[in-house]
Amino acid sequence: MGTGTHHTHYICCGYVQTESSKLPNHFCGVSGNTRAEHRPSMSGDIWRAGGDHTGSYIAGDCERRLGTSNSTGSQRGLSALATNLSLQPVAPMLWINNAAAPVTITDITFDASNVGSLSAILAGIFVQSSSATISRVGIRNLKVVQPFADMGIYVEGAASNPAVTVQNSSIHDIRTFGIYGETLSGGAGSVSMTLKGNYVSGTNEGILLDSGSAGTVSGNTVSGGNIGISANSGAAVSISGNTVVASGYGVAASDGSTVNGNKIFGTLTAGILIVGQTVAVQTNAITGGPVGIDFECGNDPNVNSNTINEVTTGLDNVPGGAFGTNTYFNVGTLRSAGVCAAPR
Repeated sequence: MGTGTHHTHYICCGYVQTESSKLPNHFCGVSGNTRAEHRPSMSGDIWRAGGDHTGSYIAGDCERRLGTSNSTGSQRGLSALATNLSLQPVAPMLWINNAAAPVTITDITFDASNVGSLSAILAGIFVQSSSATISRVGIRNLKVVQPFADMGIYVEGAASNPAVTVQNSSIHDIRTFGIYGETLSGGAGSVSMTLKGNYVSGTNEGILLDSGSAGTVSGNTVSGGNIGISANSGAAVSISGNTVVASGYGVAASDGSTVNGNKIFGTLTAGILIVGQTVAVQTNAITGGPVGIDFECGNDPNVNSNTINEVTTGLDNVPGGAFGTNTYFNVGTLRSAGVCAAPR
């Protein structure tokens, strides 16, 4: 990145290429001193990292369009322009940082097929300490083998308690997380996430909301990965009405979250993993796989009204104690103590 002499309102995120003529009207990111009248309405482009310079725009071009000087010349590829609250470097294709007003991103595809070597978290969109709505976006091919994670959409909360909506978007072929939300453990604030109507596929974990996250995950379709949808300890998330297919675990949830009305098919380990004793798991339909619901030895009485079909074990790793009434079809063993059995 070059250096500029004026008060920059937008942050260029590296080399991008467009398949339309619209890119000169848009910018690569939004910084905290963005004024309301400067908020971009980004739509209609395909942005690619890396590749040929012909007919494309690089960091220096963006700086010159904004009236800044470019002292470092053209620079290919993405670089670690951002740092998260854990002081890890982040290389975003689009960075929204501490925006003064909500930002809207629509109808853009981010393709990281040609990203070179990196030693930073690679993110299609990094929303940091900002409120945003992301709609009808495509993010694909974030697969850089490196010590850090690759994330389709990375959201980090703050003391301002931002709200982020991701809806009707397609996120696929991402090495680590499709959508990831967190607020630094022990830090002030949180992030409210609304994730609805998205398609996530080809990731290690489809949707993960970590500590400091709250909100709803509803109406999404997630395919493959070790875990389809996960709410970790310290998150308060309603997971409802989603469809998960062929993941290791369909849904994993900790105390503070609820899992209701999801359809889960063909998991490789278990349809639902409960991590705690107060997670409400109700009215889900689980079909196929070794285990319907894995209690992980937690005495959770809030598991009821689920329909479990064609699995080897309906409820596994269930300790002694109360559990609700569920409906079973074509299930070999309805309930097993599993690893929770008392030693002899």
